[in-house]
Amino acid sequence: MRLAARALFRRCRNVLATDLTWPGYMKILRFEGRLAGSQIRQVPIRRAVLVDQRPAAQIVKCLADAYITHNCDGLFLPAVSHDGIRLPLREVYGTITQTRSPKFVAVDGAQAFCQIPTRSDLPYCDLYLTGCHKWLGAHLPMGVAFSPRLRSQEFIRQTKRAMIRSFELDDPLLAFTDAVERDAQTGFSETVNLISLFSCRAAVADCLDRHDPVSDLLRRRRLNADNVCELTAGTSWAPFVTRDSFRSAILLLRARSHLLRTISPADTRAFFASRGLALTTYAGGLIRLSMPEQPVCSSQLGYLGSILRCTTTIREYGTPIATVAPRDPALSSTASVH
Repeated sequence: MRLAARALFRRCRNVLATDLTWPGYMKILRFEGRLAGSQIRQVPIRRAVLVDQRPAAQIVKCLADAYITHNCDGLFLPAVSHDGIRLPLREVYGTITQTRSPKFVAVDGAQAFCQIPTRSDLPYCDLYLTGCHKWLGAHLPMGVAFSPRLRSQEFIRQTKRAMIRSFELDDPLLAFTDAVERDAQTGFSETVNLISLFSCRAAVADCLDRHDPVSDLLRRRRLNADNVCELTAGTSWAPFVTRDSFRSAILLLRARSHLLRTISPADTRAFFASRGLALTTYAGGLIRLSMPEQPVCSSQLGYLGSILRCTTTIREYGTPIATVAPRDPALSSTASVH
């Protein structure tokens, strides 16, 4: 992400982003923007998608209008936000370029890579950021970036190597792989942990052996999400169901009661974890479930429903009053991917 931000602001003076950007990434963008004396225009669209249920065409027009109005020349957009909103990147880029082409386009694909089809997004992207430990399922965290456009590949290589030399990219694994690529290893390199490379390679091999198109995996994951949405009726949680064009395999639920919304994310997460469910929690009573690619069976859905009903009795600070059935071993086979 540091590399993406540096490359953006070496070419651009006014970068368009949205309020769907991961907060940690937004901090890096702002830091690099100040360093370069450039600006970031952050367009709010989350409420329009989740609450107002605006169609994709309106969101695309909103972003394109903001790009032109504020005289932007660069883009940083998530393919899928951390809370599951899928942006129509091709339509956004196509509409913007009818007036003026961006000088650099960076895409956060951390929640999209191996979850949704991405081939159509790559031709418009100068740098695509992702990781191997989320939907690819390599488990060990490792950042990965692709440079699909020939026009930017050498520029990105030069930017990367300059940041490595100045220790602004203080990543031993990145420095090691860069030295191997250039056959420029020295006798004074750091000791580097290579395990994440091997686990990534194994995950890629598993993915290629399946021969399942990503579109089929997405369809199965969305069907699981539909089934979970149905069982939330009569529980303490209501789903945020966006228009189909914005859907991914991430399901966002919000607590119906004010009491549950006041409980800390850590306590809510601990409550679900103690019952065998791995999920992500946010302030304000929001929980995020990442759907597995294998069908969730009826017994697993029933167990999940019992957990969602049980949370009506969580006391403040996350201490449960009521109890549910013992942890279902079968649920572990559908552990969510983060």
